[in-house]
Amino acid sequence: MVEFTNWKLRAVGKRANQDAWKDFRLADQATAPVTKAHRSAYLHETRRTSSLPVYDMDQLGAGAALDGPCLVEATTFTAFLKDRHRGRVDPQGNIVVTVD
Repeated sequence: MVEFTNWKLRAVGKRANQDAWKDFRLADQATAPVTKAHRSAYLHETRRTSSLPVYDMDQLGAGAALDGPCLVEATTFTAFLKDRHRGRVDPQGNIVVTVD
């Protein structure tokens, strides 16, 4: 398993002697994730360039399911999920990736 941690300013801080990130929860993803763009990327496994869907991390809710290959862009990182990678956004805004 691979885990990408998404630290956001809204989720980090102290409040009343309590870490705010511990209480932070994303709203559930109500619909299928919507791509914001497509980008060409070279995939070593296929030895060719492919058009990959790009997702905006700020638009993903808890439970959002992402199947690779795809890109997920956030303020502090870009995650590349390869073929056979399955990502799911947890309630704290992390992408938890499993490999089939």
